[in-house]
Amino acid sequence: NTCKNDTICQYPTDCGPDALTLTASAKDNCTPDANLKYHYFVDLKNNGTNDGTGNSAGVTLTKATGLSYGMHMITWSVEDNCGNVKTCSKSVLVKDCKKPTPVAKLLSIELMPIQCRATLEAVKVNNNSWDNCTPMTSLRLRMAKAGQYSSQMTLDQVLALDEYVVFDNTEIGTQTIALFAIDGDNNWDYVETFVVVQSNMDPNCVGN
Repeated sequence: NTCKNDTICQYPTDCGPDALTLTASAKDNCTPDANLKYHYFVDLKNNGTNDGTGNSAGVTLTKATGLSYGMHMITWSVEDNCGNVKTCSKSVLVKDCKKPTPVAKLLSIELMPIQCRATLEAVKVNNNSWDNCTPMTSLRLRMAKAGQYSSQMTLDQVLALDEYVVFDNTEIGTQTIALFAIDGDNNWDYVETFVVVQSNMDPNCVGN
């Protein structure tokens, strides 16, 4: 596992990443574990630069030392008592996996006369949805009616939803809708709310 590439999901309350500790372990036929000599080389962002070295089996990376979300590389070398050296590298993908928090309003909407239809946009339903990293203004919003969504949807299915829903005269009354929020790391979640569909401007819409 020392050299096995890895993806690490983090769920920080603020915009992380949280501190990350990487540790190597090795075995030798002749040299006791305590006598093995470790050395590490850290390449943050996997861009070929030397961002830290040390002589230990473990290293803790933090935001203060340059850790960010994305791909990083660490290379370890281990030397035994006979001067034999074994080297290996491990790539680590650090991801922000915390879902955004969608917040929705309770609304009523009027059917427009003649056409007996009304469009409700996600921006009007949104009630300060937020995320630990993505600014509110950069969250992508989607909408769906009851029966058009589920918690098992894929990201592509969520992104394929519209940013609005349309009601007609067959839907007068209280309707369930879902507001989806997608952050910059493609994490998403939804919240259900209700909208009261009314037809006060054109009574002829009722029952047509």
